Amino acid sequence: MSININTYNSKDFSLRYFCFGNGKKTFLMIPGLSIKSVMYSAEIIAQNYQQFNDEYTVYVLDTREDVPENYSIRQMSEEIVELINHLSLKDIYLFGASMGGMVSMHMSIDHPELIRKLLIGSSSSCVKCDAGNNVERWVELAKDNRIEELCLCFGENIYPQEVYEQYKGALSEMAKSVNEKEVEKFIRLSNAVKDFDVRDTLKNIDCPVLAIGSKDDKVFGPDASVKIVEYINKQTAQVYMYDNYGHAAYDVAPDYKQRIYEFFNE
Repeated sequence: MSININTYNSKDFSLRYFCFGNGKKTFLMIPGLSIKSVMYSAEIIAQNYQQFNDEYTVYVLDTREDVPENYSIRQMSEEIVELINHLSLKDIYLFGASMGGMVSMHMSIDHPELIRKLLIGSSSSCVKCDAGNNVERWVELAKDNRIEELCLCFGENIYPQEVYEQYKGALSEMAKSVNEKEVEKFIRLSNAVKDFDVRDTLKNIDCPVLAIGSKDDKVFGPDASVKIVEYINKQTAQVYMYDNYGHAAYDVAPDYKQRIYEFFNE
């Protein structure tokens, strides 16, 4: 399967994305914080989500190419909304994982007219409340240019131990390809994540919401997804908790994509 990577160029930023499927519904996916761009995994993602192809056209977004200092999750959200308007997308079935979940919450709060349903995966409504020292540690390693340690620490934090052991060699190998620009981008996105807090405005989300978390999430802890639903405080919001799949349950849990599909099609 060959996937074309598209680039949206505005006067202020450039944003890459790819799409697959040919359905009438719009599925927008915002991935989490990563050291290497998700665009490198386009074919794998399209293969993993092929069950959506007949009913949905799926858009997968990158973060902007050049991340400025003092960047915020809200800025990221507004840039994605600009792309959405450019593509004339509406009635969006939105899935945001981790940092992407934060962006998705902002979009749903600030632009409710765009969102049909929202699925938030392994995210937090207040990072300083939930993340402990994990994100701080990533930033410290990146600033010290200890890239292999960063990749291994990142992997150990997001994956269950047995999965981390399987990926450990690949993570060490990946570290060799990480360049200076990617490190700086990772630091600035991590700093944006650290400042995130939407607890007071989550109640403004009106669309149906499913928050999915994992009880052994080492990044945000076992309660972050539950708290999101409590702050939304509406019957249209629900939570599902995994166990033993870690922060990256969205990649690891074998039935995760089916849960997305069933929620979107309820």
